Amino acid sequence: MFIKKPARERTTTLVVTSSPRLLPLLLGIVALSTQSGVTAAADPSTAAYYGFGGTVAPAAGASTPWWPTPTPQGTPAVPNPPAANNAPAGAPNIVVVLADDLGYSDLGSFGSEISTPNLDKLANNGLRFRNYTTHSLCSPTRAALLTGINGHSAGVGFIADSNPGYPGYAGEIQQNAVTLAETLHLNGYTTIATGKWHLTQVADRVKDGPYNSWPLQRGFDKFYGILNAETHPQHPDAIYDGNSRVQVNQYPNGFNTSDLWASKAISYVKAAKTANPNKPFFLYFADNAVHAPLNPDPDLLAAVHAKGQYSAGWDAIRQARYQKQLSSGLIPANTTLPPLNPGVSSWSALPSDKQQLFTRYQEAYAAWVATLDRSFGQLYNYLESSGQLNNTIIVFASDNGGSQEGGLNGTTIALETLFLAGNTNVAFDETREAQIGGPQTSPHYPLGWATVSNTPFRGYKQQTVGGGRRVPLIVSWPGHIADNGNIRTQFTHVTDIAPTLLDIAGIQHPTVYNGIPTKPIEGTSFRYLLDGSNPATAAEQHTQQYFELAGNRGYYLNDGTHAWYAVTEHTAGTAFSASEWQLYDLNQDFTETQNLASANPSQVTALDSAFTTAAWAHQVYPLFQGSTAISTSQQPAYLANRIQPITVSQGAWVDQSTILPLISPYWNPYGSTAAGAIHTAGNYSINATVNYNAGNQGIIFAEGGDDLGLVLYIQNGNLILQNVAFGVPTSLNPIPLTPGTQNISLNFTAGAPTGLGVGNGLATLTVNGSSVSGQLPSWLVSLPSDFGGPLDGFDVGLDRRAPVSWTLYNKYGTFPYTGTISQVTVTPGVSQP
Repeated sequence: MFIKKPARERTTTLVVTSSPRLLPLLLGIVALSTQSGVTAAADPSTAAYYGFGGTVAPAAGASTPWWPTPTPQGTPAVPNPPAANNAPAGAPNIVVVLADDLGYSDLGSFGSEISTPNLDKLANNGLRFRNYTTHSLCSPTRAALLTGINGHSAGVGFIADSNPGYPGYAGEIQQNAVTLAETLHLNGYTTIATGKWHLTQVADRVKDGPYNSWPLQRGFDKFYGILNAETHPQHPDAIYDGNSRVQVNQYPNGFNTSDLWASKAISYVKAAKTANPNKPFFLYFADNAVHAPLNPDPDLLAAVHAKGQYSAGWDAIRQARYQKQLSSGLIPANTTLPPLNPGVSSWSALPSDKQQLFTRYQEAYAAWVATLDRSFGQLYNYLESSGQLNNTIIVFASDNGGSQEGGLNGTTIALETLFLAGNTNVAFDETREAQIGGPQTSPHYPLGWATVSNTPFRGYKQQTVGGGRRVPLIVSWPGHIADNGNIRTQFTHVTDIAPTLLDIAGIQHPTVYNGIPTKPIEGTSFRYLLDGSNPATAAEQHTQQYFELAGNRGYYLNDGTHAWYAVTEHTAGTAFSASEWQLYDLNQDFTETQNLASANPSQVTALDSAFTTAAWAHQVYPLFQGSTAISTSQQPAYLANRIQPITVSQGAWVDQSTILPLISPYWNPYGSTAAGAIHTAGNYSINATVNYNAGNQGIIFAEGGDDLGLVLYIQNGNLILQNVAFGVPTSLNPIPLTPGTQNISLNFTAGAPTGLGVGNGLATLTVNGSSVSGQLPSWLVSLPSDFGGPLDGFDVGLDRRAPVSWTLYNKYGTFPYTGTISQVTVTPGVSQP
């Protein structure tokens, strides 16, 4: 065991065990960090890489993964410890509202033409922060917001859907990273969360747990929302009430998750205040708006469409936002608007049919932003009308910038661009243009509109340039901010929110929680920008900050004269190198348009070195070659024991995370295909015993939903198998049935993959000796788990929530089978050692 740190960072290696001889070296690394707010760990167990049994080098290819012994499935959920103290006298209520993929310019108060009166009212009654930054991706930002430490330090350096075997990428907030909810709960607050969580590994998002990373086990008294990265707002796949799944077969017309999260938040706060009017509450309202799919309230979509403003195109809308930002003082007067992002053509260069389609995508997005605003308005109006607003601090922010995940052309099926390398079927999307924003589509806008979302910056979500990391932040604190409606220019980071709120509440971050020593806060309280002396002109206190996302690096340093920012836009598959660094002085170049690296080599070297020090201190290493490399990396081998046959009864439902390992062709989410790794063969069978009498009809089983799904059903005396791949249905020939017991078998043989989990396969359907076979194109019912896609799982006897077939749904609803299904058994292919 050793730590070797030669001059060239790419050859640095860290091999960690729990040996006491390693502790001084580990603590030394932490002490070396120049990250603002970091102090040496009070306990050696909180040091970076403590107890790690693998090896770590700056690059993943030179590192060896290792996983600690997991909590077994079926382990009962452990409740939060009881409060040790009452809340300090006069402690305010705390509301944190987190939007999803909302770009810097998407609110009216940040330059947008979108109608956001409620959030604009919040800005007028509070402060806007123009230099606020995040971790450029949802899960790392959420972990940092809730802990006050950086995402990698918390164990969440990437989305919480894979666990490649390194401390900074565990996919869940580690137990020694205490959450804001845990601290506030311990000190007399009622703690409530609604909306999106996305801080639990996909392998643990199952009914048997383990639950140690679920919201109720991380400090919240109440949780109502989703555990996934995304869901369809009009027919979500899985909603959880605490640790229990909410059983829903169909959603009513006009349903939207954004409204549901707000109404649940209000009801929980009402109940808490009824039970104890003097007890403060912490509400974490993490809306899945405005993440794709873009499915807003239909009335708001109709209102946006009626205005017709987006037919002007993205060049004009972007320029208008930029001018509004300049005139309002939101951005410096010398700010340069960069050219459109690479690959994005001018609006005038697009053919008219694409202009029309792309206009509709942006209308859906704008209405989705308006839906978010309306839901927030319901909460804000409740607080105001109930007299609680004056003792409530409200923080509104986004987790990262506008998303590049819609590709150049956008899509009516958001998963399409993730798994087809950005390629989409534009002609198919044009046939569905009128349905965009409605329940039968799952839209995502094209890159041109993402560029507008991030005005005035370049780049997108998942990048460490401005468009990925710089987002809106609004803070309202009635009676304490002297210059409401103003703008703060000082640098702030997502890690600063938790220490600020604890500072205001008068509560200390615990050094031990539940018997476990905790990592110290790494952020900096910005209370001095709220009620300090001369807050608008106060000297910036968070002066250094590292950034990293899937191999893209960055380092910010304010030396009192320059606000230096070094950043890379790493090309996956190439060596990580010091020559990648770009250098900007943000005091003079707010939008990072003038690269000063060649003129300031010593400054680049200094920031490169600072990044290296911070990376070791915060568990950033090893670096991965892009998001795909993390998503498809080796996963814990112990999860292979879940690849077992399951039998499902009529009326039951198996969630996607449980069914996935059994039916996953081409690539196993629980292991690599490298020699020695455990993975499935990609073949499986589904067997059903069904009693059929003349006139019986309905669903036998349904997997997935309308974007990607598989359904077996009986209709008019025939057994029919239909596959839906990216919205396009393919059916095998019907098999006529004779009344009696039907022994049904579906055998699937996977073909060669053509992309990330995408490929064809041969399906053979057999009933009492009669068979039909056929190729199922672009088979992706087995959506790789790493992206936490919104698929409905496996239903037996009906098709809940998102139907695989809208034709059947529109005629029969969930189409429950009118006969008897004895059982349905899913058997995975033979595992490969």
